[in-house]
Amino acid sequence: MIINSHEKVAEIWLSSKDGLYNYALKHTKNEDIAADITQQVLMKIYTARFA
Repeated sequence: MIINSHEKVAEIWLSSKDGLYNYALKHTKNEDIAADITQQVLMKIYTARFA
């Protein structure tokens, strides 16, 4: 899949962030850590594509 716009990244992120957060929460049992992991994943996706 080629991600070629900020809008596409946002669309993908919005459709998958809750599932990723829930997965991280299930494995960490900590809401703050799960939120941090979710944010780190977004930043890695964004930087890999647009940096």
